[in-house]
Amino acid sequence: MFLSAISYLVQEEFTPIITSNSEMLSSLVEDGLPTMKGYIASSPKDSATVHLMSDRGDPILTSWQCGLGRTVAFNSDGENKWTGNYAKWDKYPMFWKNIIEWTITDMNNGDNSVKILESGQKNLIQYETKQYDKNTKVTAVCTGEKGETKEVLLEAMGPGTYIGKIQLPDIGVYSINVTKKQNGKIVSTENTAMAVQYSNEYRVGDTKNVLKKWVNEVDGIFVKQPHEVQKTKIESVASNLALSKYLLVLSLLFFMAEIVCKRLAFERKKKENVNSKKSKDSIEKLDTDFLLKRKKQR
Repeated sequence: MFLSAISYLVQEEFTPIITSNSEMLSSLVEDGLPTMKGYIASSPKDSATVHLMSDRGDPILTSWQCGLGRTVAFNSDGENKWTGNYAKWDKYPMFWKNIIEWTITDMNNGDNSVKILESGQKNLIQYETKQYDKNTKVTAVCTGEKGETKEVLLEAMGPGTYIGKIQLPDIGVYSINVTKKQNGKIVSTENTAMAVQYSNEYRVGDTKNVLKKWVNEVDGIFVKQPHEVQKTKIESVASNLALSKYLLVLSLLFFMAEIVCKRLAFERKKKENVNSKKSKDSIEKLDTDFLLKRKKQR
């Protein structure tokens, strides 16, 4: 990029104009782009492709091929002074992700591939290869913008699949170099990159519209005054409950209770019959003794 002779610092609000159908933007601009509040004016190289330009015709996002590599120039700022509306844009992380993925070389190299996946607060580095054995060792080295490095060992999670977890504390762009070793010797390397953004709870956004969208999705309303609570009609909620299993258990309990009751009644009746027979025998014996005694007296 070459700076023009005119004032190169432009501070005014404008909406970037889309000038190409690049893969960096094609999936992001269906609903248009947010406004910017400034940029650094310049002129594009002859071999460059301008993807976004200002209303004055100055390039905002430009890319070009440089030998075997690719280069991208973004003429606004990355500290949200001019791009504050982009910090609120839900597609802003994808915007930078697409730029980074476009600038790096193809990650698929023959039988090997590298993917970066998000898993909560950590990132997963997934490496796949068709040539592996029990002596295969895969490591990844992440390098930050300030040159700091962090190494992680990728563990075998399946046939030819190696995964490692890494937590990067600072936001920014990290380059990742994945190395595969066989018996201690390097047999292949893969390079990729990833951008670490603020987590969702720390991102600046229009929370009012988010809340309004959520309230509409659940058919709710905003209550501004206490008396408005009584205006809403509370609908009764009914649901079906299967009683068959409860009735089956209850029937079983009644059946067992009936057996117990009948058993107790039978034992009581049997005992009463025994007592009745004993009483009858006693009475008959008393009568016999009495008659014998009377007969002797006569």
